[in-house]
Amino acid sequence: MAKAVNILLLCYTNAAGALGQALAHPDWDLLALALGLSGAVCCLAFYCGRWMSCWTRCDQPDGISLTFATGMNNSSAAAVLAACWFSQRPEVLLPILSYSLLQKIIAGAAGKPPRSRPDKEHRQLPASGAYASDTTAHLRG
Repeated sequence: MAKAVNILLLCYTNAAGALGQALAHPDWDLLALALGLSGAVCCLAFYCGRWMSCWTRCDQPDGISLTFATGMNNSSAAAVLAACWFSQRPEVLLPILSYSLLQKIIAGAAGKPPRSRPDKEHRQLPASGAYASDTTAHLRG
């Protein structure tokens, strides 16, 4: 529990400088663009991980691990570099910090196992006689 509090405290401390100025003089277009694009990129990363776990037919624990391995990354280094290089422009940090905050929220939702679809659970294979004769006819040729 203490680790989670420390991580959230670190994220909010990093965000305080950029968000303080952004909220004092808000540019709503920039805020919407930063949240929208960072949210889309973050969701895409987690979706690619979930898709790869389905494509490789991983079992549930491996699929969740693959989803996290694809979706989670360290954006704190990017925030530090951006803060150093663009110290006169704190709004540069908005997409990075919004990505970092949204990543934790999306990771909580992505940690749940995927729901199975009813149409895939009850799928039946075709009759073996017709299917086998159709697929092996070209081999007997």
